[in-house]
Amino acid sequence: MRQTAVKFGVLATALLLFAAGYLVLVAANDHDGYDYTIQVSGTPGLKITGNCVVDTASGSVVKDFTGPADRVEHVTGTGVRCHLHKEQDDGSLRLTISQNGNVVSESESSGGSSDIDASVSVS
Repeated sequence: MRQTAVKFGVLATALLLFAAGYLVLVAANDHDGYDYTIQVSGTPGLKITGNCVVDTASGSVVKDFTGPADRVEHVTGTGVRCHLHKEQDDGSLRLTISQNGNVVSESESSGGSSDIDASVSVS
């Protein structure tokens, strides 16, 4: 009788652990994404062109970054890819992507270099 109770207890524990693991896996794959902050800064008056593509569970959203270099965008997704171009050679340009206040990708250009890229994705 005691062996049957022990076997049942072991089986019940294994079943609970399996169910908990399955729920964690489903929750991880059912996530709509993470909150990202895209921050662009540069020399005052610097003009840029380019965009950031935000990947989401339902597709991609393109954020246009044409205009002044100082801008902050808050987005939610599973990944972000940015490509920016300085309209003039002089000046500096910085692109930072943060998640929960932590920088996860950063790129900077100064002087003659005119293109910068930054990206982050969740696998």
